[in-house]
Amino acid sequence: MQKYFNDNGEHLNSVGLYYPVHDADKNGISGGHWSLVDFLKSGNILKAKEFIEENIRIANNRNLTLLLSSEHFVDFASDFFTLLQGISFHIISFYRHPIECFVSSYNQDVKRHYLKLKLEEYSFSNAPLKPRITGESLLNWLNYFSVNSVYVVFYKKEFNVVNKFFEVLGINSTDFDSRINKSYTPSALNLKRIFNKLISIKDEKFNASLDQVLQHYSDSIDVVYPSYIDTLGGETYAYLERIYAPYIQLVQDKFKIKVCLSESAPCGRDIDSLDDIFKLIKKNRETYDFFRKKLLFQLSNSPIDSDFYLLIYYFEIGSISNNSFQLSDATLRNILSDDLLLPDLLREFSILLSEIGCHKSAYKVIDKALELRPSGPVIQQLHRKLACIIE
Repeated sequence: MQKYFNDNGEHLNSVGLYYPVHDADKNGISGGHWSLVDFLKSGNILKAKEFIEENIRIANNRNLTLLLSSEHFVDFASDFFTLLQGISFHIISFYRHPIECFVSSYNQDVKRHYLKLKLEEYSFSNAPLKPRITGESLLNWLNYFSVNSVYVVFYKKEFNVVNKFFEVLGINSTDFDSRINKSYTPSALNLKRIFNKLISIKDEKFNASLDQVLQHYSDSIDVVYPSYIDTLGGETYAYLERIYAPYIQLVQDKFKIKVCLSESAPCGRDIDSLDDIFKLIKKNRETYDFFRKKLLFQLSNSPIDSDFYLLIYYFEIGSISNNSFQLSDATLRNILSDDLLLPDLLREFSILLSEIGCHKSAYKVIDKALELRPSGPVIQQLHRKLACIIE
């Protein structure tokens, strides 16, 4: 939405709005009016007030209404209560179902913040209870503003957010193409998570180069996505449903909106292919050589886990001395259990094959497990997930 506003000032002017231009990265991503956020973060209320007043002056001179936007504003309700004294204003915020918001937050942390954890591990950390995800940050605004001043819009991924915004303002609009930077495909996201194990913020140049490749791939393909329950797994999905229920009820009651979760993530028609991703990475030889060198260094100094086994294959590394392939402790516990039956072994083997990118083989293995144990919930979920990936 911010990219559309930033790039289409003339259209906004034509409907009576003035949106001060702000910086954005190469992919068009920004934090909106970050300079104002910076003032708020540093506690410089005087500078924040000057910023708002100067832009109100510019808007008034053009007979327009000032429009400011940042997802970070939500953390500064008390500051805005001070800043907006004597000013006519409306506060508009979007609220997304916390499960969708959490999965999106995980994707962003992998993409932008070097997160290395798998989604299941991340789900049982403190991350799902971030106030921005639960809605606590939004509810806090009601401690300073009346509910009539804070207009909350329920948002789902399939909505056109720009059209939704104009609809709230009562402005007629056509279908603006406001979508930029689709989520990484499942394969691209997992690959970025693995690459994060090799780099840090000091490697920003190559991280940005890798991001451009993965984003280009993700934008150019219409892949099949598993449902949220299959993405998270039944146990994790049920856990998140349980912890989010009271927050959702509060948001619904306070803001008089209906919050629901999409039955499934978006579905497409193309096969998500690691082969195709690595073909693109190879075209940028400097980036390819950098990550290959990083991998070789890592392999010479630590044991090989299943994540690095995937990279070994695609970077065509023939043999690694003084190291051996290692299963995770959790996988070993499952496989070595005294109670293990053949369907359990097939399930664990399928999970391992899937983790190293062998989705077709993983599907064949889990298909056999499903035949032997048709009522197994974990086997059913993995079977559906892999079916989506390979179909």
